[in-house]
Formats: sequence, C-alpha cells, structure tokens
Amino acid sequence: MSYKDSIQLFRNVSLTFPTFNLLHLRLSLPYFGEFILQHQLLKTFVYFGMASASFCLIKLMASGVQSVGLYLKTFFNAKKYTSSQMEFSIGSMNQSKYYAVIYGTSNRAGRSFAKYLAGKGFNLILIDRDIEVLMNFEKELKSEFEERKIQICSIELNKFDVDQLRAKLLPLKDLPVKLFVNCKNTKKNAVKHQERDNDPLAINSGNVNQSLMEVQTGEELISKEEVYFSTRENIDGYSALASVFLYQMRRDSVNPAVINVDSDEKINLSKLKRGQLLFLSTLQYQDTFTTLLSRQYKDVATINVKVNFQSLKDNLTKQKQMCDQTFQYLGVLDTISVQ
Repeated sequence: MSYKDSIQLFRNVSLTFPTFNLLHLRLSLPYFGEFILQHQLLKTFVYFGMASASFCLIKLMASGVQSVGLYLKTFFNAKKYTSSQMEFSIGSMNQSKYYAVIYGTSNRAGRSFAKYLAGKGFNLILIDRDIEVLMNFEKELKSEFEERKIQICSIELNKFDVDQLRAKLLPLKDLPVKLFVNCKNTKKNAVKHQERDNDPLAINSGNVNQSLMEVQTGEELISKEEVYFSTRENIDGYSALASVFLYQMRRDSVNPAVINVDSDEKINLSKLKRGQLLFLSTLQYQDTFTTLLSRQYKDVATINVKVNFQSLKDNLTKQKQMCDQTFQYLGVLDTISVQ
C-alpha cells in the first residue's frame, strides 16, 4: 500500500509524490546522518534532470547565437573578396583590375570559377597542361568578356623542373594577383583490362613505366604514368604555384585568398581500387596545405570546397551556387560541402 509523501527542493519548493514501502527505508551513514532512501533517490533524479535540461538549453542557445553570427559574417563576407577593383596603383603599372589565377581549367569547376570571376571584373591567369584546351577556353571567355585581360600558361608538371616553372611564370611576376583558385584534381580515365605487370615499380628512362596495373577483373585500372601525374599535378603543381603567387598576392592586393576545390566523389574507402589510394591522398594533401596556409599567413583567407564535378555539368544553377557559397564562407570556415 502506498501513501502521499513530500520532499523539499531548493528549500521552499515542495514536491508531493506517492511513496512505496519497498523504497521507504530509513538509513543512516557516518557524516551524513539519517535519511530516507526514496527521498534521496528522487532528489537526485530531479536535480540531475534539471541540470541536464539546463545544459541542453545553454548549448542550444549558444549554437543559435553561433549560427546567427555565422550568417551575419557570410552576409557581408563575399563582397570584400569578389571586389576586383584595385584600391591603389602599383608602381608605373597601368592596372585597375586584379587578376585571379585558375589552376585546372580542363574541368567544369575551374571553368565555372573562371567565368564567375570574369563576371565580377577580374582579369584571369589560366594555368593547365594542355595548351590547346587553354587556347579554346581563352577564346570562349573573350567572346563573352571582351574587356577582360586573359593570360594563359601551359605547364607540364610530370616533367617538373623549378627553373622551367620560373621561366614560364616570369612574364606574370608583376601582375597584381588577388585570388588563387586550385581546381586541379588529376585522375585520368581508366581502362577495362590489361595483363598484370610483374614489376609495378619498373622505371623507364627516369619516368614511371607505361604498363598498367591490374586490380581485379571488372574493376578500375590506373596506369602508373597516370598515378605519377596525380602526384605531380595535384601536389607539386599546387604547392609550387600557390607559393609563387602567394608572394604577389600579399604584395599587391587587399584581402588575398586561396581557394581549393576538390572533386567530392562517392568512393568506398573500405574497397579502394588501385590508383584511388594515391588520388585520394593527393586531395587530402591539398586540403591540409590550404588550411595551413591561413594558419601561417594571417592576412590570407583560405577555404576547401567539396563538390561533385559531375554534378556541375550543364547545371548553371549548381555552378553559381558553388561559387557564391565559396566566397560567402571564405575565411569563415575551413571547409564547405556543396550539395
């Protein structure tokens, strides 16, 4: 049989509850005195529940304040990075617009950023391997943005040479650069089937052997030359070019920024195919390198942008969304994912 009992909370709040003989035990402990077990258990539950609720409420309020602060930051953030008008002249140069460097214009992401920034008034420096691709894209841009100055630079980074790189970039050393956008995610198309290479580390004339590595029948195969390209272009190329242009950006511009765009492919990490391991590793390097740049140089904003390159094809809305969100969160978040 149960009857009503009550306890005092916070000294002046009374809580009435049904009591049960099984728990209504009077106990005594040294230094604690006499107490009723049910009373102490109920007080513990009530105080713990209130503390948990208060903690969750505080966390929710803090998260809300943080979200509002982030929104306000992004609301006014893009303008300072997408402003192409130079605030001051540099030496005797007759320049009124900043330049944006796009490394990797053979994919949809690079082309999207090039057109987006040209539309914002930026002159462009386009860098990639294939000179024919660069020339065709330059022609396309000039037909749409007649007033923009466009420089193209073809660099074969599988034959990486520091002196060659400097010679290629020498004509660009005095141009006022504000933005560096890396869209280089080299990963060549795979073939269906080839015989297994008995010596996967064979070297031919100082370059990686051309033969192909077999994974399993029906799975993707990547030639060692293509793996070699991934390392050269995604790691060496990005690092070297960013380092070179970083000097010009910090010297000549206000609010310089480095943007790294990754192809966010849905790859099963527990079942990697040969070639994917190195490819994904190069993308991880690009992300880390980009983030650490902003830690090293406080005046340079950076961001990593994750987007599926295939989803950008013939989708102008998605392309604009990617570019808009990039500059909204540039320098605010380390990484964003464009869905």
